[in-house]
Amino acid sequence: YRSSGGGGMRGGRLPPRLFVKIKPLRKRYRGEAADLDSSDTGMKELTQDEIRLKDLMLRIGQGNENEIPRNIESFAPALESDLERHSAFIHGMLLECASNMPQNAAIYACLIAVVAKSKPEFGKSFVDHLSFEIQEYIDSAQTHTTSFRSIVRLACCLHNVKVISEESLFDCIKICIEVARRSPAQASDRTLYSILASLVWLDLLWDTNSERVESIIADCQKLMASRNSFLFLDRLRENNGKKAREDSLERLWRLIKTRKESKRPIVVPTPHVKLKSSFAGLTSLDLKISGENAKKLSQASYIHPIQYPFAMFVKKMDEKATELERVVVSNILSDILDLFKDKPKVVALVLNQLKFQIPYRHLIIESILGSLLEMPRAPNPPPWYGALLYELLRKDGKTYAPLFAMAINSVYVRAGRVDTEVLDRIASYFALHISNFKYQWPWNKWQSVMEMDELDEKRIFVSEILRSCVRLSRLRIYTLPSVFAPIEPPRPSTRYYIDIKLPNDKKGKINEKDPSEEDDDDEEDGKDNDKDEKDEMDVDKNKEKSPSVTFKPMDAFDDLCDLFHDRRKAALITQWLENLSLPSDETNPEIALIPLKLFLSAFLETSKASISHFVNLLARYGPQLRSLITSAKHGAEAVRIVADFHSKDDSRFVIVAGKLMHSAILHPTQVIYWSLLSTDEPLELMRYVRFEVLKEAINRMLHRKSLALSRNLDVDDMGKQRSGTYETVQQEVKKTFIMAFKCFSKSILRLQKAKEAKTKGSEKLLEYTHARLREFGRWFATDIRPFLNDIQKHLDKAAPSFVKEELKNLHTFCQPDDISEVESKGNERKD
Repeated sequence: YRSSGGGGMRGGRLPPRLFVKIKPLRKRYRGEAADLDSSDTGMKELTQDEIRLKDLMLRIGQGNENEIPRNIESFAPALESDLERHSAFIHGMLLECASNMPQNAAIYACLIAVVAKSKPEFGKSFVDHLSFEIQEYIDSAQTHTTSFRSIVRLACCLHNVKVISEESLFDCIKICIEVARRSPAQASDRTLYSILASLVWLDLLWDTNSERVESIIADCQKLMASRNSFLFLDRLRENNGKKAREDSLERLWRLIKTRKESKRPIVVPTPHVKLKSSFAGLTSLDLKISGENAKKLSQASYIHPIQYPFAMFVKKMDEKATELERVVVSNILSDILDLFKDKPKVVALVLNQLKFQIPYRHLIIESILGSLLEMPRAPNPPPWYGALLYELLRKDGKTYAPLFAMAINSVYVRAGRVDTEVLDRIASYFALHISNFKYQWPWNKWQSVMEMDELDEKRIFVSEILRSCVRLSRLRIYTLPSVFAPIEPPRPSTRYYIDIKLPNDKKGKINEKDPSEEDDDDEEDGKDNDKDEKDEMDVDKNKEKSPSVTFKPMDAFDDLCDLFHDRRKAALITQWLENLSLPSDETNPEIALIPLKLFLSAFLETSKASISHFVNLLARYGPQLRSLITSAKHGAEAVRIVADFHSKDDSRFVIVAGKLMHSAILHPTQVIYWSLLSTDEPLELMRYVRFEVLKEAINRMLHRKSLALSRNLDVDDMGKQRSGTYETVQQEVKKTFIMAFKCFSKSILRLQKAKEAKTKGSEKLLEYTHARLREFGRWFATDIRPFLNDIQKHLDKAAPSFVKEELKNLHTFCQPDDISEVESKGNERKD
C-alpha cells in the first residue's frame, strides 16, 4: 500500500493523529502488553510493525462500497502473518478502531471473521477479549456510555458474520436490559438507547420469524412503559408543555416497533453481504458474560438523559432517506462528537471523511448545534464548538456556511416556541462565532424585529446577540443597518458616581470620558520599568501625592487614578491610603468604607479601556484590593460598586465579576445576594446578563464546596485561608437555593396579579420568568437534589403552582428508581 497518491485505501494520506484512543474505564486485558496509542498515553513508542498495522487498520474503511470487500481480503493475510508477534496489540487495536469509528463496525466485523476462518484461535481469543470488555462495563455500571454502545454494536455485527452465537448474544443483551432496569432513570434511558440502537445493525431484527428478537423487544417494551418522560427537559414549548413529544429514545423505539412497515437502513457499508463465502462454515463462539453483578450496581453519577429531537432543517433536504436512516446517521454523528470530545480538530477530520448513502451534511450541522443545546448543560464549552465549526468551514465553506446560516435562522424563526435557554446559548455562541471568524451575517434579514414589541422573543434574541458582540468588543467592525439603533447597546464606556457622603458635602461625580482619550496600553506598559524605579525611592519623597489635610473625595479620587495610570507599585498605593486624612467621626460607619470605595472605583475607572487592561491591573493590584475587603459588609459594598460602575455596560460586568470571584476578591455569596435581591423588577431579575452572573456565582460556591471535601482543608484554590468547613459551605449552598426559589416565587406571584389586572406585557414577562425558573432548576438539578425537601418546607403555601410543579419535576428527575435507591444507600454514605 502506498503512503500517498490517489484516493481510497490504495492512496491518500491520513493525518497522523486521526486515531485517538478512548481512555478506557476498564482494567488492562490479560495478555495486553501496552496501551494501543503510546503517543497519547505517554507509554513506550510503537514498533515499526505496530505502526504499519495501525495505519492499515485505519485505512481499511476508505474507498467506495465496491472496494471495501477487496480491501478486507487483501489485508487479512497480512494480519494473519503478524498474529504470533502482535496478537495482543491486534486484538486491542481492532476493538478500539470499531469503537472510535462506529460507521465502520460492520467492516471490522468482516475482517475479524475472515481472519478467524483461517486462524480459529484468533477468533476465540478476540471473543474472550470482547467478553472481558463487556463484563467490565457491566460490573462498573458504565453501560450508559457511548463507548459501551460501540462495543454492543460491534457484537451485533459479529453475529451477522457468524463469529458470535445467537444464544450468547441475546443472553448478553438481556443482562444489559437488567442493568438498565436497576440503574437510575437517566442511566437506564441511555443503556436502553444503546441496546435499541445496536439492534438496528442486527440482521435478525429484520427477520420477522425470530422469536429471540421478539423476546428482546418485549423486554424493552416493559422497561419503556415504566420509564419517566422528563418533559421539562424539552427545548420546545407546545401548549404550555402539556402536550408530550417523542424524545430520541421513544422515537427509536417507535421505529423499531414498526420496522415491518419500513425497509432496513443501508446507509453504511455492509461488506458481509458480498463476503459470505469467505467465512462460510465458521463455528460461532459464545460470549462469556455473567449477570451476577447486575444486582449489585452502585448509584451512578449524573448523566445527560436522552434528549428531545430538535430538527433544524426541513425533511425535503434528505427526502430520499427514511426516518430510520436519518436516526442511524444522527446516532453515528453524535457518537463521534462524544468519542473525540477532547479534540475538535480530530472530530472535523473524521466528519469530513464520512460517507453515507443519503445526504448528510446538514445532519452534521444539526448534530453539532444539537449538542450545544443539550439540556440541562452542553457537554462541551462554546469555544469547542467554535473550533469544530471553524475547521469544517475552512475545509468546505461553500457547503457548511449556508447550512450554518439556515440552522441559525431556523432558531430565530421559532423564537416564540423554543426554550429561553436555547435562545441564550445560540445568541451567545453566534456572537462568539461572528466575532472571531469574520462571519458576515445579512442583518437586513432581521430588520422586522424593530416593528415588534419590546418583549417579543425574536427582538430579545437579536438584542442579546448584539449585547454579546459588544462584550466581545467586535461589533464596531460591522456596519449595522441604522434601523437597529434602538436596540444596539452602547459602546464600552462607563460613568460612575462616587458614593461618599460627608457632612456638608455632596456626592461626587465622574463625567463620562471619550474612550479615544484613554492612554494607549502599549505606551503605559513601556513605562512600567521607569515607574518601578521611581517607586524604589523613599515614600517620604512622594508626599506631594498624599491627600490634603481636608479630605475631598473628588481630589483624592483623581490622585489615586493618577497613581494607577502611572502603574505605581502596590506598596506605594498602600502608603497613600494609610496617609488619608479621613474624618474622625466614629459614629459614622461609612467612614471605614472610604478606602475601599476610593480604591475600587479608581481601579475600575483606570482599567475600563479594555478587558485585557483590567486583567493586567488585577494581576498587579489584586492582593491589595483583597486586603481591603475585611468583612461581609465590605464585600457587599464591593459588589454594589462593581455593579453600579457597569450599569451602562452590564455585558462587561459578567466578565469582570467572574474575574474578581476567581481571584477571591468578591465572595460568591455576596454576588448571589446582589443577583437575586438587588431589584424587584421581574424583567431585570431574569435578564440574561444577571442570570449569567447568578450561575457563575453559584458555580464558584459549588467549587468551594468541592474544595472543602478535598484533603487540604485550610487553604482554598487562590491560596487564601478558608473560613469554615464543609458543613459551613453546605449551609451556604442550601440557603442560596432556598432564597433563589423564594425570589422566583415572589416574582411569579406579582406577575400573576398583574396578568389578572390585564397589565400590558405581564403575560410575556410571566412566560419569561417561568422559563428562567425551569432553566435554573435544570442547570443545578443534581446540586439542588439534597435540598428539595427543605425548599418545599420554606416555600409559602401560597407559592405559585408552577413553582411546585417544577419542584415535583426535579424530584422525578433527580431521585433514582426504587430499586436503585435501596441499593445505593451504602454507596451514598461512602461518598
